Amino acid sequence: MELNYKHLFYFFTICVEGSIVQASRKLHITQPTLSGQLKQFEDYLGVKLFDRKTRKLVLNEKGKAVYEHARRIFKLGEELIRSARTPHVPLVSIVKIGIIPSLSRFLVYDFLVPLLADSNIAVTVIEDTLSVLIKKLNSGTIDLVLSDVPSPEIGSKMKSSLLRVRDFVAVANRKMSHVKKNFPASLEGIPFVTFTDHSQLRTEINNFFEKNRITPAIVGEFDDVTLLKLIVERGRCITILPVNTVRESVDAGKLIELGKIKSLQSNVWAITGKKALIND
Repeated sequence: MELNYKHLFYFFTICVEGSIVQASRKLHITQPTLSGQLKQFEDYLGVKLFDRKTRKLVLNEKGKAVYEHARRIFKLGEELIRSARTPHVPLVSIVKIGIIPSLSRFLVYDFLVPLLADSNIAVTVIEDTLSVLIKKLNSGTIDLVLSDVPSPEIGSKMKSSLLRVRDFVAVANRKMSHVKKNFPASLEGIPFVTFTDHSQLRTEINNFFEKNRITPAIVGEFDDVTLLKLIVERGRCITILPVNTVRESVDAGKLIELGKIKSLQSNVWAITGKKALIND
């Protein structure tokens, strides 16, 4: 059986209006009829889309995923009509991209430039943890994830494509210029701000310290690259960041390079579902 788009629209309207009562008024049909149509739609899909809580219908996880698909379907329908009625207006595809907080904004910008230059594509960027973004990718809420690790899911649902490898550098305020001498051994006991354990970068930085038998004094943990950089620019501590994230601050004299971390590199991955909207 093919999908009944009337049932899909009824379900979508219930979600938008917030109740069967409101949706039935909007659709000009009776509440029993609408309830019956919703049951037929759920029977067709083989899943319940709502949980009943104190006389209210609340979307469950499967319902949220179906709602997101429905929203995109009807949005595309609106764009199709608008494009058909005004031929000079191109059909715009909305691409939703998830990024993890520890990724460089410069890197994200470089990735987005070709998409932003395409008048047929509208880009939405969502920031969250990798686990949350993978769930959104699975549900169809977003189309692609930029991460510092490949997809943690095993199997054929996800595709991870390596975009680039990043080099790292230790940076500090000019007040810490003495640390340049005898680098990297000079990092021993120095106040250090770094990424949280949620970031793959933290693991790689820890490995670097262990290999060189260095124990810095960790005074802060953050997953936001911009915040890490700002703290170091204005304080007496150091951090290790991808070269491209600190280039502008170094050129402006806000930071100095203490030394390159030649043994430390990090990959950047693009994670997509089976049917990616963006090709390699």
